[in-house]
Amino acid sequence: MLVDRVEEIIEELERVYNAIKNRGFAHDAEIAYGLGLVITIASAVELGKDVSEDAADKALYIASLAIERAPPRNIPIILRLLRPLRDKAPARYIQLLAQAIKVLPGQNKGLL
Repeated sequence: MLVDRVEEIIEELERVYNAIKNRGFAHDAEIAYGLGLVITIASAVELGKDVSEDAADKALYIASLAIERAPPRNIPIILRLLRPLRDKAPARYIQLLAQAIKVLPGQNKGLL
């Protein structure tokens, strides 16, 4: 199961995060790939795996890039999948929600 390899997935997420930060922008493929990694990490947290606050923060940063480019109908689904990370990086999670609310004005019922 992928969630059993959470340390490797976090290492890969950090490589993607560092590439984006060093370059100053993200390619669509990186965001899609990164979102897959983030959702796997969130699933691991939900199953009781230990994930550091730093890893959760980086994961939610990449998720925020996905929220910026996602079709509005997918944003509530993404947020639901990321909910397990909210207690690991609460400030970043609140930023993510604020960003989602900007993208979905009038449709933010139930995002929290």
